[in-house]
Amino acid sequence: MRVLLAALAVGLAIASSAAAQVIDDPEATVVEALVVSAKLPGPAWWRISDADTTVYILGTPGATPKGMTWDSAVADRRLDGAFALLTPATLRAGLTDIPALLRLRGKMKDDGDWASAEPALAARVQRAWSAVEPKDPDGWRDWKPLVLGGLIASKTNRKAGLES
Repeated sequence: MRVLLAALAVGLAIASSAAAQVIDDPEATVVEALVVSAKLPGPAWWRISDADTTVYILGTPGATPKGMTWDSAVADRRLDGAFALLTPATLRAGLTDIPALLRLRGKMKDDGDWASAEPALAARVQRAWSAVEPKDPDGWRDWKPLVLGGLIASKTNRKAGLES
């Protein structure tokens, strides 16, 4: 139990430190080079343990260059004696789910009232949307802000040649 609470605390600390950083204009800060040195090959790992349990948390980026590979030896070693593997949830839908998905899509649509109430945010969204969707510069007005974040992120990754 203590291990699970510790894992949750680490996850919350990582999430809160990332959320605490507000970047008004992400293109305002440009870094020429970033060097990361790791002890082991592959993605980052965090280890949380107590007397009889060890939990490994694998840090993976949301998107990587298409076809990118990494040395899986460390992951293979840690999974070899694992009691359980927890992975992110995945969305699965079949033909019978189409009506529910269409209703959900309707709830994601918006009439654009938020844009008139938040003109500064609307201007930033307009710039971001136009950068990734130049053929439809006003297409963002059809969506709620939460959906827009996902759409812009997805289109940005695709334009940069990244895959989830």
